[in-house]
Amino acid sequence: MEWTATILALLSLASIMLCQASQATNPDLIKSMPGLLKQPSFEMYSGYLDGTGANKLHYWYIQSQHAVTDPLIIWLSSGPGCSALYSGLTSNGPFRVQSDGVHLDNNPSSWNLNANLLYIDAPVGTGFSYSANDLYASNDTAVTEDHYQALLSFFTKYPNSTLNNIYLAGDGYSGVYVPLLLAKLDSVSQKLPLQFGGFAVGNPHTSQVLQDNSLIGFAYHHGIIGEQLWAELNISCCSQGKCNFHNNTNKECVSAVNQTVNDVINIGINPFKVNGDCAGGVPVAAGMMGKNGFYHYAPGVQHIFANNDFAQEQQKSIKGIPSWKLKADLTCVDTTPVTTYLNNALVRSALHIVDQSPKWEVCNATVYQLYTQQYPDMSSVYTDLLNTFKYRLLVYSGDQDATHNFLGNEWFVTGLGRQAEVQWRPWLFKNALGQDQVAGFVKEYDNIAYLSIKNAGFWAPQDQPLATSLLIYNFIYKRPY
Repeated sequence: MEWTATILALLSLASIMLCQASQATNPDLIKSMPGLLKQPSFEMYSGYLDGTGANKLHYWYIQSQHAVTDPLIIWLSSGPGCSALYSGLTSNGPFRVQSDGVHLDNNPSSWNLNANLLYIDAPVGTGFSYSANDLYASNDTAVTEDHYQALLSFFTKYPNSTLNNIYLAGDGYSGVYVPLLLAKLDSVSQKLPLQFGGFAVGNPHTSQVLQDNSLIGFAYHHGIIGEQLWAELNISCCSQGKCNFHNNTNKECVSAVNQTVNDVINIGINPFKVNGDCAGGVPVAAGMMGKNGFYHYAPGVQHIFANNDFAQEQQKSIKGIPSWKLKADLTCVDTTPVTTYLNNALVRSALHIVDQSPKWEVCNATVYQLYTQQYPDMSSVYTDLLNTFKYRLLVYSGDQDATHNFLGNEWFVTGLGRQAEVQWRPWLFKNALGQDQVAGFVKEYDNIAYLSIKNAGFWAPQDQPLATSLLIYNFIYKRPY
């Protein structure tokens, strides 16, 4: 394979190139980041990587503040169709966009304190990624191949990075993208001998069945539904101590589940952090026209009980709306500052965004409409990776997120049937006062760990930056949690 041969050749040259001059002549070098009072001492690059065919995937590469030989964390987008740059500018990157959409603050808990960061947006149509032939229909298999080709393109641009320890990461639907990409890389590992150490995924998509079944208990124990509805659910959906909320055919159960799902995602509770406020007030329901003339849908919650009647009706209404009339909103989340910043002409120029790239949106409605999800359960992919005994896997969950709730992901990791090495226990971090605090709880198995993060929602690095940055540092440097 031509790409593989190229990478192998670059591997042999990388050690020599480490001693050469910096990448200052690289046209993707960001010379000045708009909105900063002082430019950073570390280098950053932005441009496009070659995907499959005519696909061009946007990337943002940020070097470590410590040493360029630090591990490389490759952060993939979520959605499908939601940009990785949102996390980079609100959660785990070196800067956070201020409320005016113009200025940037430094993030003292950035993951690039001790790691290199690479953000990649896929499929095309996500963020600034685009296709020269305007074909935006995609699926999990196609995105995996796009990611793989993009990494080959990246290591061609940055051959020194082939010497780093490399970890994949992401949140939400990256729970599909990340394991599939590592499986792809493992399948070609004999031809492409890079140092992939594993992956870390936050509040990931793991199992549709387990997420659905666990959400009901999550809603009750977070006070979203009352005693009467909880009793109806247990009577109509459960038998002999086992409950099936996911695809129960009992009409009373279906009705009670529909009411619960509606209370979680449609009445104005922030599903990404149920103990947080709803930015902008209670939103219009999915599939309804808002004041701005657009039909709104929430890309982060459409998978919840996706096969029941309630969700199917919403999906049917959304699929029938022209994509240009759809508006993808992260329910109860104010994405205006990041959207304003990334669509500023000066920012687009600094990031080397070409005219063919679309206007940046946190999530793209067309991508979602045309996407086919192929993996309702990721158990077999995890098992195959663990059985290689080559990779370390980490699943972490903010305990206030309803979209990919912590309980379902704990059940998922437990259900993999790996040998337990560390029983359930609290894990600690130091707060801003230097005091030890409980960050959450952890259980470790052979080569995989599950951790909860206390009082964090879907974007745990945003809600609990000190705890989450410590967690990732310990993971990539193989230290105890």
